[in-house]
Amino acid sequence: MSFQLVCNHKNCLKPISNVGWVTACLHIFCEDHGKQLKLRWESMTCPACGTHFEEEFAINERVVNPSKEFKSSDLLGLKPDIVLQIASNAINFWTHQCSLQMKMMRHKLDQYRSTLITTKSELEKNKESYDNMIRKIHTKLYDANKRIRQLSLEVSEKDRQIIKFQRTRCGFCS
Repeated sequence: MSFQLVCNHKNCLKPISNVGWVTACLHIFCEDHGKQLKLRWESMTCPACGTHFEEEFAINERVVNPSKEFKSSDLLGLKPDIVLQIASNAINFWTHQCSLQMKMMRHKLDQYRSTLITTKSELEKNKESYDNMIRKIHTKLYDANKRIRQLSLEVSEKDRQIIKFQRTRCGFCS
């Protein structure tokens, strides 16, 4: 899986595949959020880190997937130290973006772990509660079976008494 730039705006995280808006504070935003920032640059702070934009050029539109022609000609004629400085800045930007995404992923992982722990705890409580209910039902079922056996014995005894009474009554009748 290759690293892909994503919008640094809170809760956006839209992948940036062609055009992004890069800030002087090393953040990148999707087209929608970048254009919003550019329109309000005079009174805007970076939504990712809170840096106040001092000048209009603090946020710039960038093609993040340039053409072959651009790659082969854009730095031509520049002194090597300038090219190295540009390359160093680009590497610093990518390093910063990687660390931001790792930090975000760690945060999400922590949230998922917390949710998992909470869910496990709730499941354990529910399981314990259901286990208690099942034990109570088993106890009631045992008591009901015991009562049924007792009533069955009483009914059998009453049946015997009725049969005995009917025999003695029939004996008087004859």
